[in-house]
Amino acid sequence: MVDIDSIIDEEIGRIANEIFTQSQENLVTPEEESGRGFIISDTGELLQSGSVRKLGDCEWEIRYSCPYAQYVEHGQEKYSMPVEPLIEWARRKLGKSDKEASSIGWAVRTEIAKNGVEPKFFLLNAVSSVMAKEKLL
Repeated sequence: MVDIDSIIDEEIGRIANEIFTQSQENLVTPEEESGRGFIISDTGELLQSGSVRKLGDCEWEIRYSCPYAQYVEHGQEKYSMPVEPLIEWARRKLGKSDKEASSIGWAVRTEIAKNGVEPKFFLLNAVSSVMAKEKLL
């Protein structure tokens, strides 16, 4: 006898894992290579916070638990953020001196205060990509 629920659950799990893998790739693909505006992972915190797990029968969850995951995915309205994390980012990611990093950090803070942060949709684009590939759209 064929257990259709098990077959469906297995297929949903396969697709969930494929979406998760694509979302991980989206986080580490340089913008100029992807052509879709994805980001390059900086510290790896967001990348490492991702998981896919089975919740129940035919129910799977893809999750990024990093505190700023939602802001990378969905963007952020204009806001005034602390400058220190931006200065540290410029030092670490761009290899800038303290003076240069400070200047860049303040410039980025000003830009975010004026325009917010653009969404990257690393997970939503993964869903769309896999769904199209699987001809589920």
